Amino acid sequence: MNNKDENILILEKIGNNIRKERIAKNMSLKELSQSLNMSYATVQKYEIGKIEPSIIMIIDIARVLNINVSRLLKIDIEIDISESELKSDINYIKNILEQILINNNNLNITKYKEFVNKTSAEKLNYFFTPVNCEIIFIDNKIKLKTKNGIFDIKESDIEFIYEEIKNFIEFKLLKYENK
Repeated sequence: MNNKDENILILEKIGNNIRKERIAKNMSLKELSQSLNMSYATVQKYEIGKIEPSIIMIIDIARVLNINVSRLLKIDIEIDISESELKSDINYIKNILEQILINNNNLNITKYKEFVNKTSAEKLNYFFTPVNCEIIFIDNKIKLKTKNGIFDIKESDIEFIYEEIKNFIEFKLLKYENK
């Protein structure tokens, strides 16, 4: 299976998860689209896997359905990756990490230790900043601030997103080291 086919399969599975969760909440497609301030056709395309919802949109959908983001992203796919694709992914990750270091050129051991001791929410803000969103605290409640507003987010969703990013990076590096 090539990357395009895998991506289509992933989109279809996420879309199917959105549809299942919407139906489980006895919500019509029209009601969901209105709650998201989106067109019926766009939400329908998410559900059938024709267009890819952004991570912010997935979070918004989970918020409207009052579920954890992980329920929408639950997919089991075995992905075969060639050595050249793996090296390309690793180089991409290395470039991102280099950019982070360049952007934080005064990073030192003390700052690294401070970073390691931060919460998952604080660590995620390093990844969220380039996509114009941030995890904030208002009245001791966790919120997700995006260009579309400020939304409630569950701590379990933050932990899930952080762990997924961390696991992805560790997975890519481990595969590279074992080649």
